[in-house]
Amino acid sequence: MTVYAWFLMSNHVHLLLKEGNEDISLTMKRIRVSYAIYYNWKYRTTGHLFQD
Repeated sequence: MTVYAWFLMSNHVHLLLKEGNEDISLTMKRIRVSYAIYYNWKYRTTGHLFQD
C-alpha cells in the first residue's frame, strides 16, 4: 500500500491510497486497529476512536 495523502477529521478520516498486494478491506482494518492502539496508548484511553 502507498499512502499519498490523509486527513483526520473529528469523526472520520479521508485517505488517498494505492492498493498493494492485499485486499483493501484488510488494509483498512490494519490502519484502523493500528491507529486506535496508538491513540489509546498516547491519551491513556480505551475503546473505539470515534465512539460517542
